[in-house]
Amino acid sequence: TKNSLKNKEKRLDLIGRKIYDKTKCGKLVQTRKLAERGVVMHMLLTHYDEKKYLKDTFEEGRREGMEEGIEKKLKEQIQKKLSKGKTITEIAEELEEEVSVIERLAGR
Repeated sequence: TKNSLKNKEKRLDLIGRKIYDKTKCGKLVQTRKLAERGVVMHMLLTHYDEKKYLKDTFEEGRREGMEEGIEKKLKEQIQKKLSKGKTITEIAEELEEEVSVIERLAGR
């Protein structure tokens, strides 16, 4: 709606001013040329989608967590099998993984 767009523009204008003020103080000297209100507002209005950013960040974290969990479980299985006296090759066959993966996760 027209009101929400105006509110977004006001927030972006404030953000642009804060960035500009910081550059004037010398804290962000490298971004001084980019900090002009119009450029910052245009960039934020056209390139930044907060919902998409948050969704992407959540999905990335979820993916990383799943990968870490799978790897942790695989390490546990490897350690159990090693404690039972199985060889790396046997473990790789049983877990249907490459020998190099088993070696890496076993710390060898």
